Amino acid sequence: MSYHDARLSFPELPHGAEILFTGLEAASRPVADLTISEWADRYRVVSPESGSPWPGPFKTDRVPYLREPQDCLHPDHPARRVTCRWAAQLGKSTAIENWFGFIVDQAPGSMMIVLPTLEEATKFNRVKL
Repeated sequence: MSYHDARLSFPELPHGAEILFTGLEAASRPVADLTISEWADRYRVVSPESGSPWPGPFKTDRVPYLREPQDCLHPDHPARRVTCRWAAQLGKSTAIENWFGFIVDQAPGSMMIVLPTLEEATKFNRVKL
């Protein structure tokens, strides 16, 4: 089958040049340089099953004290160690979840979240991720 026969048999197929240049255009678009808090504000959605008082789009403005620690976790940030000392139930896990989501979406790399039991890991996977 020649090129012209194929074009006649499949007229709805787009031309190769169109596919090639569309792909090149998409690949050459600048990537948004986001901090982790900006990424969370733009892309994270909190599940209603998570037990959060604010399900829906994540808003760092609700927990402004998380902005700096989680932004220090960015791969390009000069900090190599981030230490947080504050009371329980104030968002440390949320910052880690935002960091995990950012790495998966923007800066693919090795990452592992460890939980104490298989049951907790299954629940975390179902509810948080």
